[in-house]
Amino acid sequence: LSAKEQGELRRIGERIQTSEKKLAELSARASDPKIASDADALHAACTALAKCQSDLDGLYVRWEELEARSR
Repeated sequence: LSAKEQGELRRIGERIQTSEKKLAELSARASDPKIASDADALHAACTALAKCQSDLDGLYVRWEELEARSR
C-alpha cells in the first residue's frame, strides 16, 4: 500500500464507527412516530438513511480492499 492508503486504512475504522452511529440516529429518527404522520419529513429521513447506509457500505468495501492489498 502507498503511504496515503496506509493512512486511510488506519483511519477507516473510525470513519466506519462514525457512520454506524449516524446510521443508528437516522434510523431512530425515521422510526419516530411523530415523523410517520408527516410525509415530507418521513421522506427526508428515509432518504438520509439510505444515503448513510450506502456510504457505510462503501466504507466497508474500501476497508476490505485495503485489508486484502495490505497482506
